Amino acid sequence: MVNMKSKSMANFEDFIKLGRYHMYFVLVMEFVIIAELTNMVFMVFGGAIPTIVSCGDVSFRNMTDKKAVCQELKTLKLTSNCTPEVEEEFISINYEWDLLCEGEDQVHNSLSVQMVGVMIGALVFGQISDLYGRKWTVIGTLTCLCGSGAASAFSTNLHIFFLFRAVIGFFLGGVMTVMYVFFVEILPYKHRLWIKTLVTWSPSYIVFSLLAYFTGTWRVLAVASNLLAAPGIILICFLNESPRWLIQQGRQKEAEDSLRSIAKWNRCVVDEDELKSIVEKEIVLNKQRHTAGTRYFFHHLFYSWKLMRYTAVMMIAWFTTGCISYGLLFNLGKLSGSLYLNSVFYGLVRYATAIIIAALDYFVKKIGRKVIQSFCLSVIIICFSAIFAVTYFEVSTQFASYVRILSLCAAAMTSPLWLLAYLLTAELYPTAVRNLANGYASTWARVAGIVAPQILSTSKLWAPAPYLVLILMAVVDLVAFDTMLPETKGKPLPEHMPPPEKCILNSCTRRGRAGAQVERTNSFTVYKFNDSNANGSL
Repeated sequence: MVNMKSKSMANFEDFIKLGRYHMYFVLVMEFVIIAELTNMVFMVFGGAIPTIVSCGDVSFRNMTDKKAVCQELKTLKLTSNCTPEVEEEFISINYEWDLLCEGEDQVHNSLSVQMVGVMIGALVFGQISDLYGRKWTVIGTLTCLCGSGAASAFSTNLHIFFLFRAVIGFFLGGVMTVMYVFFVEILPYKHRLWIKTLVTWSPSYIVFSLLAYFTGTWRVLAVASNLLAAPGIILICFLNESPRWLIQQGRQKEAEDSLRSIAKWNRCVVDEDELKSIVEKEIVLNKQRHTAGTRYFFHHLFYSWKLMRYTAVMMIAWFTTGCISYGLLFNLGKLSGSLYLNSVFYGLVRYATAIIIAALDYFVKKIGRKVIQSFCLSVIIICFSAIFAVTYFEVSTQFASYVRILSLCAAAMTSPLWLLAYLLTAELYPTAVRNLANGYASTWARVAGIVAPQILSTSKLWAPAPYLVLILMAVVDLVAFDTMLPETKGKPLPEHMPPPEKCILNSCTRRGRAGAQVERTNSFTVYKFNDSNANGSL
């Protein structure tokens, strides 16, 4: 057992030691990630587009222009009422319900419907978890996510399926928002990046691809993927509530019990007096800064000029990362090669890149969050610029394999970008609004999920347009991130809101005026504040 008495502990972070509890949490996270990923990217296989090979006696095998195929098919159906023959890698909704050509757009709309649900869920459950706790919010949302995901397999038509996708998205937004903050709040700050690099979506793409290959049909895949994730619900029950959240709520005894339980998991012996002293000190600091007992809402993300700047830049970062990532993901079916292999490669290159970058971050002190962000965005800009050139000169067919490689290279950079987006949101904001910030910022990624298919559709107007739009967005993100955010590597999570004098909200000004008692003394005015407002309560 590790004796934690041998060294004086100066703050809360000293009690957070990497140990068995964190390994158990990692196990829980793997099940949660399977639920998140399989429901989020379900339409990669669920909406897989079959290849139209013929209609009646007319063959389309030698036609490479899909628009021409669809136009010919439309004409043949009107003149001969033939039944199209298709080839499929996976029995998708498109195949089962005969949604070809124009019907494909209807299936793609389910992505936008799902993302609207994710956006709303992130906002709602981010707020709920800040008010009522991380643990039980995750248990509730994960249970509903797995249940609705499996139930969607019994959809009898596209309208019912759309309704299920919206419900799935709603609970998915909650799980993604709350679980990440729950995990980060218990990680030692020196180990956040490399642990979050190992515990990520990328390996689960491989699991999902294998699951799709062996199930072969969207209905079985929907049930199997959610059953695979279901044990996570039970495992979460054995976790402790976030001690940071308990401290923020002023619940001293429960915070002490949580830290004591974590230490027991990690086989550490703690000094009881020191434990109580530090927890009490943190609660007092929170009260002084108006954290404990105060309800915070989304407008508090703009509480000070600094928080306003952070919020604006993180909004750009999340939105850009979402548009790039979802754009590449939704376009997987259009790349040359097998959909299964493309999905496997997509996960492999993302994971390999994330591990390499995390190793550099851990072993090379000079490589921080901003260096990684700049490198990843620069690579994406180069890859998209090359694809833009190939598309502009109309040589995409001849260079199809190169477009595939460039797309996968760009995809490899999105994994570190997602990791940094989550990590920076947790590291920039105080505990009182951390989950709110994560919910708000990730909402912009969901908006990106709605917008990404529309960006891709601009190719109907001009083939290179999607890549030009994404290049411009990446450049804006690169400049804003590099010039307007501080480096957070190796720094403790901020615990407290800015002091009242930093507040720029109208409510602060109004309450300040309401609490002021004015005394006129000779030629000057003295302002005295009531005790109830002297603390700068919001």
